[in-house]
Amino acid sequence: MVRTTKRNPRALRTNWRISTPKSAATGGTDRATGYPVVEGWHQDNTAVLGIFLVNRVNVEGGVSLLSADRQGTTVVLEQALAVGELLLIDDTSLWHNTTPITRARADAPAYRDVVLLTYPSCRAAAPASADRQTTFARIAG
Repeated sequence: MVRTTKRNPRALRTNWRISTPKSAATGGTDRATGYPVVEGWHQDNTAVLGIFLVNRVNVEGGVSLLSADRQGTTVVLEQALAVGELLLIDDTSLWHNTTPITRARADAPAYRDVVLLTYPSCRAAAPASADRQTTFARIAG
C-alpha cells in the first residue's frame, strides 16, 4: 500500500506493517468443544485489528464478542460472522473474545477459519492518559 499526501505525493511510509496470521479452530470429535480464543477477553496490542471469516463449516458457537471493558461486562457487539465478513476493531479501546465452538452434527468435520489483520501498536507512542482516538489518528494519518 502506498500512501501519499498533497504536500509530498512521493512520501512513503516505510514503517507500515500489516500482519496476517491465520487462526483455525476445530470442533474436535463428536461434540467436543473447540476454543478459538484461549486467552479470554483480551486486546492484541495493535491500533486496528481485523477479523476476516474465511470459512465456517458445521459449527455452533464461534460468536465474535466486543466489550468496552476487560471483564466483558459491557458487551457492545455479539455477532456470528458470515463467511466473507470482515470485522474491524479499534483495539486500543475495545476488548474482544469469541465463544467456544462445537460440531453441529457429530458425523461431519467442524471448523472455523479466520485471518487476522493487525496494524502496529500505537500505545507506545502516547502516554497512557492520552486520548486514544487522537493518538490513532496522528499515527495512522
